[in-house]
Amino acid sequence: MICVAAADCSIDFIKKLAAEHEMIELRFDLLDISDADVREIVSINSNIIATCRPEKISDPDRIRILKNAIDAGVKYVDVEIDSSDDFKNQICTYAKSKQVKIIISYHNYEKTPLKRELEEIVEWSHENNADICKIACMINSTSDAARILSMYDYEKSVVAIGMGELGKITRIAAVKLGAPFTFAGISDVNKTAPGQISSEKLNTIFGLIDNA
Repeated sequence: MICVAAADCSIDFIKKLAAEHEMIELRFDLLDISDADVREIVSINSNIIATCRPEKISDPDRIRILKNAIDAGVKYVDVEIDSSDDFKNQICTYAKSKQVKIIISYHNYEKTPLKRELEEIVEWSHENNADICKIACMINSTSDAARILSMYDYEKSVVAIGMGELGKITRIAAVKLGAPFTFAGISDVNKTAPGQISSEKLNTIFGLIDNA
């Protein structure tokens, strides 16, 4: 499954994405979106990840935004592994009370840690409320890419993908190795991570693989 990351676009365009794609991610930190807009989008397609990164928005505001998305009926909420314990506890407890699945995410924009460290992240995430552990790391070598993909040896639910040019192959391989979904950009210019491939190109690639 392809999850299209919605950022820096209009509400009307997000509604179009929700109608045309199987799954979308709402990047609240990169959108101008009201509570009413969220409810309307969810009424079109509830297979949505609610994500609000901390760089531009305070924790109290992020909690309010994500709780509203949970109330609106999204299926997933993303909680960063390095968020404060209070933030993690509030969002995870609220999500569980509403039967919303929790994605605990780890991001490293500089490197890919050693395999042991990645394994510890997966273990910790699943021991602390995660339904899915998401790992996204900068890929600086082919061995980094192989190490990220080795996370699919786990029987636990993982989305492990690489960032950067050398990470593109991991975004393609992810769903073929067991990830429930992989992330795609709206287009070649509108994307939320380095190395993210557009949904159009990913669909073409998967079609070629499936028909090979």
